[in-house]
Amino acid sequence: MALPKILIHEHVTGGGMQAGLPPTPLLGEARRMRDALVRDLIDTARVRVSLLHDARVPAPPGVDAICVARDDAWDALFDTAVTEADAVWLIAPETDGVLERLAHRVRALNRPLLSSEPEAIAIATSKWRTFQTLDAVGVPTVPTFRTADTPRPSSGEWIAKPDDGCGCEGVMRFDTRDAAFAWARGRHDSRPIVLQPRAAGEPMSFSAFAWNRRGWLLTANRQRITVRDDRFQLDGVDVNAMAPGDAACSIVHRIAGALPGLKGHFGVDVMRSPDGWTVIEVNPRLTTSYAGLRSTLTGNPAEPVLNLWRDGGIDAMPANTGSTVTIQCGP
Repeated sequence: MALPKILIHEHVTGGGMQAGLPPTPLLGEARRMRDALVRDLIDTARVRVSLLHDARVPAPPGVDAICVARDDAWDALFDTAVTEADAVWLIAPETDGVLERLAHRVRALNRPLLSSEPEAIAIATSKWRTFQTLDAVGVPTVPTFRTADTPRPSSGEWIAKPDDGCGCEGVMRFDTRDAAFAWARGRHDSRPIVLQPRAAGEPMSFSAFAWNRRGWLLTANRQRITVRDDRFQLDGVDVNAMAPGDAACSIVHRIAGALPGLKGHFGVDVMRSPDGWTVIEVNPRLTTSYAGLRSTLTGNPAEPVLNLWRDGGIDAMPANTGSTVTIQCGP
């Protein structure tokens, strides 16, 4: 009997950016995530893996690869690949609604998703909606405002960023609240912007897992972020940098309960301070830190997804080994 086929679609490397590939560092992160997931799924020996790949980006070994040339009709190739698969695992930027549209498309083609459903993606794509959703259930999160809002005066630095931005893309620092709002209101770009007081503490992230509104925290990761000319840049991630503790586990569980359809591997950007954890945003998809999970857990991080998909249950998550792996992300 043939093994079930899983379509991994990483959008940056998968032919979805025919107009032009992103800068080398971002492309490198996309390939790293894709290749780590391919390796993990193949190593389970339980599934076959297929994927689309941009002709400019070689496919990893061991997969059923569909090459997408610049003049190919990507839409038709994607739809065919989805219908020929038994399940689909999406990795794509939330920016401009890309990830949400792909998830709706897979649903319309009647194939199960091993990654988040459109409902969770729609909330997490918007930093404003994420704040509203998490604040309502008591998850500690940074106050988030839209351009038309008038928050009370405050001291300290402020951050402006696209409401649907991905990672550090478009994130800017300002000395004051008034400077941030003046910049945001003076823009001619129609893309929605959100503004936040800059949260104190150390930038971290959670690598987490969700299914049926239950959440599991796998690793707490240190983010190496620098600010150059008031713009933020992620230079690297120390995966499993510290033991997170019960408070962090509780936050992940509450996030999973607050976002219906949050499923599989996802990430949470947080700040760690003496006062505890503050959530910055939720990434409703596998993140760069996934590439370090195999080395920091006792088991294959793809196995729980297959167990829940095929068997509907899970005995336990892979345990944490206590080791740390550094992933370089900058230029």
